[in-house]
Amino acid sequence: MKHVSNVVSLTILLAALVGCTSLEEKERQIAEQQRLDQEAERRAVEAGERARANWSKLRQGMTIEEVEAAIGPLDPGWKRDVAVPPSTTGMRAARVATYNARTYTLQFDGGKLSAWTLKK
Repeated sequence: MKHVSNVVSLTILLAALVGCTSLEEKERQIAEQQRLDQEAERRAVEAGERARANWSKLRQGMTIEEVEAAIGPLDPGWKRDVAVPPSTTGMRAARVATYNARTYTLQFDGGKLSAWTLKK
């Protein structure tokens, strides 16, 4: 995940540098990107610590919202992508979705927590 983040950061940085006209502006943009990268890293570490501290609160069958209440927010884009719409019969389809974070992995089956692993 960190590698992907670094690649994205570098891509954004290079795109920003293409349109620069002065060395001072380039240096400012590099410094700002480094600050943003450090902030993202800090938030990721804090999220992992929060998840570890509350790991024992997870239980099989919890909804995504209940898991978030226990260990902290999950990526909103991932939640949107795995939303399980009700079928025409009012039943929910069984859909397995895996959430991989830096420090843990969660698996949901039909919108309910079915497995969870804390990474070392």
